[in-house]
Amino acid sequence: MRSKFPYLVALILSLLAVFSANELIGQDLLVNEINVFEGISNVPIYTIQTDEKGFIYLSTEKGIIRYNGITFTKFDLEGANNESFNYVYKLSDGRILAINFYEGIFELKNDKFEKKNIFGIKDYKYTFFSVTELNKKIYLLTDIALFVLDKEFQIIKILDNENKEFNIKYFSHMEKFGDTIYVFPKGKNLLKIDKFGNFYKDSLPFDCRWTANVMRDQLFFTCRDFPSAIYKRKNGVNQKIYDVIFKEEITTYKIKNINDEFYFCTSKGLAKINKKTNKLEWIIRNKRTNDLTIDYEGNYWAITLDGELLNWNDFNIRKIQTKLEENITNSIKIDSTRIVIATSLNNFYLFDLKTKSLKHIGQFGKDGVKFLYYDKALNKLYFQFGSIDLATGKYDNFYSGNYIAKGPDGDMIFCISNKIYVFSSSQKDITYKYQPDMGGYLKQIYESRSYKSVFIDSAAYILLFNGIIKYYNGNITFVKDLLTGKSIIGYDMVIDSEKNLWVANLDKGIEVYRYEFLKKTFDMQNYFTKGSSILRLKYNKPYILVLYQEGLVMIHEKTHEIIDVNSILGKFSKVMNDALYTNDTLYIFTKDEIIYCTLINNKNARAKIFINGITDVNSNFYPFENNRETKLSSKTIFLNYDFLCYSNQGGIKIAYRIKNLDTSWNFISADVNKIFFPYLIPGKHTIQLAAVNSTGKIISDVQVVTVIAPQSFFLTPLFFIIVIVVLIGLLVIAYYLNDAKTKKKELLNNQLRMSKLTALRSRMNPHFVYNILNSIQSLIYIGDKKTASSSLSKFSELMRLVLDLSDKENISLVDEVHVIKLFLELEKLRFGDEFKFTIDFDNELKYLNPEIPGFFIQPFVENAIKHGLLHKNGEKRLLLKIEKGTNNDIRIIVDDNGIGRKKSAEINARRNVKKSSFAVEAIINRINLINSQLKRKIVLQIFDKVDLNNEPSGTTVIISIPVELELDT
Repeated sequence: MRSKFPYLVALILSLLAVFSANELIGQDLLVNEINVFEGISNVPIYTIQTDEKGFIYLSTEKGIIRYNGITFTKFDLEGANNESFNYVYKLSDGRILAINFYEGIFELKNDKFEKKNIFGIKDYKYTFFSVTELNKKIYLLTDIALFVLDKEFQIIKILDNENKEFNIKYFSHMEKFGDTIYVFPKGKNLLKIDKFGNFYKDSLPFDCRWTANVMRDQLFFTCRDFPSAIYKRKNGVNQKIYDVIFKEEITTYKIKNINDEFYFCTSKGLAKINKKTNKLEWIIRNKRTNDLTIDYEGNYWAITLDGELLNWNDFNIRKIQTKLEENITNSIKIDSTRIVIATSLNNFYLFDLKTKSLKHIGQFGKDGVKFLYYDKALNKLYFQFGSIDLATGKYDNFYSGNYIAKGPDGDMIFCISNKIYVFSSSQKDITYKYQPDMGGYLKQIYESRSYKSVFIDSAAYILLFNGIIKYYNGNITFVKDLLTGKSIIGYDMVIDSEKNLWVANLDKGIEVYRYEFLKKTFDMQNYFTKGSSILRLKYNKPYILVLYQEGLVMIHEKTHEIIDVNSILGKFSKVMNDALYTNDTLYIFTKDEIIYCTLINNKNARAKIFINGITDVNSNFYPFENNRETKLSSKTIFLNYDFLCYSNQGGIKIAYRIKNLDTSWNFISADVNKIFFPYLIPGKHTIQLAAVNSTGKIISDVQVVTVIAPQSFFLTPLFFIIVIVVLIGLLVIAYYLNDAKTKKKELLNNQLRMSKLTALRSRMNPHFVYNILNSIQSLIYIGDKKTASSSLSKFSELMRLVLDLSDKENISLVDEVHVIKLFLELEKLRFGDEFKFTIDFDNELKYLNPEIPGFFIQPFVENAIKHGLLHKNGEKRLLLKIEKGTNNDIRIIVDDNGIGRKKSAEINARRNVKKSSFAVEAIINRINLINSQLKRKIVLQIFDKVDLNNEPSGTTVIISIPVELELDT
């Protein structure tokens, strides 16, 4: 017998949910917590600062860390025995200093902080607080002394407790205000230093340790140790601007003024005075918040003494604590002011959008709520265990299956178990059976496992496990994709206001079908992590909501603009159970929170790329200067850059290309910070870099670097002099050999022709080498060492075969096919899964293995890829077929489904791209040279394919090579 204990627990939780339903905790800002120290907790962070580029610097117990929105980079330290840093400061001459609590000043050199040993200042005798600069003098503040230093860090003056004039024992804070430095000792005295280095003593309101901040040419300060008023320094007078704001014991670590609002970093959290209401508001509670800053995108960043980096923005993102001890699993809009939400324990609530309050409707059914369907005409809410009258609260208990859809004539489609029924309020014929619990008539129309149903006009479309069926006027037909003729397979679908079907397929994609069932596909894999999948589709005008395991993507039904909600809200620490969009507001439901925000296009949310310079293989460094050409001494270089983006846009990559060489962008992970160019063609090149998000949209300014690669030796004046000398020598030799026999002349001519053939065969496309090496480098950087190692082995084998076979006139057919296979596998590394190739090699030919002219087939395969498949969208297919001919010859077929020769020529002309080294003219010349030595000729045929609409659909090349074989007939 089953225990009743679990049901009692569920009942108690449900009752608690009912009694607390109308109690919603305050609407707080959504604050994201970012882990700075992987695997380490409670590492204090003392200060957070931004530099002029926008990078965030964290001074921590574990050193100085720079953050670019994706990666935390810890600076190396030289000469440090302790890693506790509390301040970073940039001098007017560009030098960057960091202050170590116990060891004083460190200076940034070559990406590491080096200790400055200052004569007269002993480590660990002082606790070092901060540093500032005024009129070419450096002021270093410690707990018991103020040091004045020159630019070389030599001591000019010391102010400590031995100075009888000022009688200061302890210091607490230093702030630069215009041409004056204010030093706050512990006590009632205020120390002022003017631009000439003169010291003056002034007074403060009372005895305390003070903290201060300068903002908009005003100096504000308050007491650190206990609650006090806020003061402003004006014309040498302390003016109180706010009375005591905290009514409890609290330590105020820092005071900040950002966007004309006062923020307080305290031992109990982060608070601010709202400039509209003039009241205190808590942003972060129960965390020892130590510092605060704002980045160039408008995002706020705070740190805690417990090692937390906290982030939020000011785009009206709020969260509500529901107090429900159960998951919110489904939601549906009732009208402009109300939403119904259902929970895992079958409790139903009305959520008021204006008051942000919950009202319990009741608990109905069991085993959770799979779907919600609202019938506006009847004001009824349907789910899998019946219907609820929202006006009276009456519940009709019946099993309605996986989903319900209602047509314009009032008929409803029920997907129950493995059967599909149509429901009507009247008996249309004898096949309809009356169902008293449902109050109407039911008729079975199909038997299959089904997921969802929708109506388009009077026709019902039902999503089955093996396709979509259409039910209209009592007839059922299977819906086919018009282009492929195949069934439409998916596991969820919705209909938008334009009567388009949106189907979530099994390949992490969304397919949109119009009336004629022509589809547009959205590939969503860039948004998902490995192993993730789409959970649910919802339509909330004008967006299709795509809910997946780690977040939410919204697609506009007309413009097809994609919004990655994670880029607005940040990564979720809780599971997102459901979402709903209404009245320009997005609502997200987690276990115990309702998060809502107005979708705002943050115009400042753009990534930044900074070009640092170029390093070549000889370790020569070329600094980057805007609008300047960089002359290189090597063709193999690394382009070094920094990347910056705080908007949480998922799947960010760096796109790069060599303009007028690359017909498409190449991509690399954003955190790599360098791009490898293994072989630049001699001459001037324009390299472009940009940041792109997961949809391929550019989200940064395009950075441009112009370089001049050195000429190869054979293009230098010295080479041409040598060539002229050699030619003159050859002419002299030719003159003395003029009377030689005709046979020897013919032999010499043949040797010359063969040397031309060898030259043609041995040429290697440097751009192919560059692309393959870059692809392998990207695999190494992302950590896919296994694939990188395999690809490098194939590349090495290909290079060895090319070198071994290039000096041979003829090579075996098996060797030729092996070279082509390696070449295609490496090209597949660049194109990915959308590129598919097939090699059909006749087994008897493979056994006989005749010899053919070396590297004869490969140029046709390369042309098929470069001119046919490169610019094709979608699946790219290539077939290489080698078979016996009818006249004792070898028949070779190279077939692709590319864009065709005509369209390729148009693209090349538009881009002003030169033809490759294996262009058609060069191939024909080679065939003519070979044919001049053969009795039976090589035959080349090229066919342009077209589809039913007379549009180009690829190219077929057929080559017949005569060879003496003992072939079975």
